Amino acid sequence: MKKSILLFLSFFISILVQSQNEIDSLLTLYKVSKADTQRVMLLNTISQFYIHTGAYDLSISKSEDCIKLCDIKINGKNLSKRELEIYNMSKADSYSAIGLSYSDRGNYEKAKEFLLKALKIHTDTKNKKGQSRTYNNLGLVEFDNGKYDESLKYHFASLEINEEIGNTKGMASSLNNMGNVYSVIGKFDKSRENYNAALLIYIKDGRKMGIANAYNNIGLVCDEQTKYDSAIYFLNKALVIRTEINDQKGIAACYTNVAGVYSKQQKLSKAITYFRQALKIKEEIGDVPGAASAQLNLATIYSKLKKHNEAITFAEKGFKIMQELNALDDLVSASESLSQVYSNAGRYKEAYDFHVQFVERKDSLFNETKTKIMQEMQTKYETEKKEKENLLLNTQNQLSSETIKQQTTVSY
Repeated sequence: MKKSILLFLSFFISILVQSQNEIDSLLTLYKVSKADTQRVMLLNTISQFYIHTGAYDLSISKSEDCIKLCDIKINGKNLSKRELEIYNMSKADSYSAIGLSYSDRGNYEKAKEFLLKALKIHTDTKNKKGQSRTYNNLGLVEFDNGKYDESLKYHFASLEINEEIGNTKGMASSLNNMGNVYSVIGKFDKSRENYNAALLIYIKDGRKMGIANAYNNIGLVCDEQTKYDSAIYFLNKALVIRTEINDQKGIAACYTNVAGVYSKQQKLSKAITYFRQALKIKEEIGDVPGAASAQLNLATIYSKLKKHNEAITFAEKGFKIMQELNALDDLVSASESLSQVYSNAGRYKEAYDFHVQFVERKDSLFNETKTKIMQEMQTKYETEKKEKENLLLNTQNQLSSETIKQQTTVSY
């Protein structure tokens, strides 16, 4: 049963708009603002709000408006150094917002395309903080796409930059997201270590979104370790904060995760209630992968209750969506769910076919990931070893050259 691990999204603008009245005020301020530097920053803030509420088309539209305005100003004349910095940064953040909107809809290739555009701008302008944010978001996209080795690579890159520049917010974000990856590949002690480190930073900085993320993810680790009471405790702490800040996507994730724990405790009626609440929110905000996951979870519960018609209906709907999205890790869980549902319903031919697909996809996904990680580690080791050998050889050659020079001088 797939859980929704809540991931932290990082942006340049950190304003969190919490009500429709506030977004209306921002839109009004944008219309009357005469300073283009303020207008592009407002567009980015508005775009962030729309992502937060699941209004992805509106978010993309505002980001595209921001990019157009930035291009006009960048290609113009008489910009101060600060103005040029603002327009480049705003353009990069708009590319990031578009990328994350595509990611939330399951279009990971398109998401990566726009995030790499953002990374290029930040790299060209030597914006370290922007680079760290974009590496973080690339890590999130690769995580959602089931490419865990790539995800860790990007998050490590982000963490290194954040440590270099002393950005505690970015450090916490990277630690939290690395914890997510370690959790998925079964390294729970390493995962909890990263979550706890992130939580301490979030509490110190007073960041409610981050605190909720950490509580949510610690709850998931407790669940994996069969510490169910602790899991419910931490997930409910996350749910309270999510409700306070009206984070619909976060609330849906908490509902999903609480339902998963109740399912393991065989409290199936409670599990159905929470999964249905999660499905309702995910459909409302246009979270296509999340809605498919909720359908597969409901299929599993109904199958346990021997309500096979409901189970097959939900499972087939969920699997169809996962096929369209073509996300590797989601297809693994979808194949497994459909196989089990068909088996419980006595449709053994279909059950066998999907079990074969499940095994093949699972082996392909995880063997490929482990092989790549090992190859990268080996390559890094060999490269560093070669560099040390070359450095030693160069030092020896330099010493030999100095000795010959001294001998020649003495002889003269």
